[in-house]
Amino acid sequence: MRRDLTYQQVNDAVRRSAAAFASLGIVKGDHVAIFGENSAHWLFADQGIQIAGAATIVRGTDAPVDELKFIYDNSDAREVVGEMPSISV
Repeated sequence: MRRDLTYQQVNDAVRRSAAAFASLGIVKGDHVAIFGENSAHWLFADQGIQIAGAATIVRGTDAPVDELKFIYDNSDAREVVGEMPSISV
């Protein structure tokens, strides 16, 4: 479903995302994994994490579960965001 957003709406959503991650304790230098498909929500999360000072580790959920687990296990991710298959860690 397509939805047009203004630059201001995108900026507001990214800033809200940054505030949400900061409230979760995400700080400069942290790593946060995002497993999801390209979407506006992915953009809001990705940019919000970076504004909070953290680095993002991104991968689409179409990746094999073993690959997602490898990325998570080796990324030093403090948190995981997104739609992801069940992964036992």
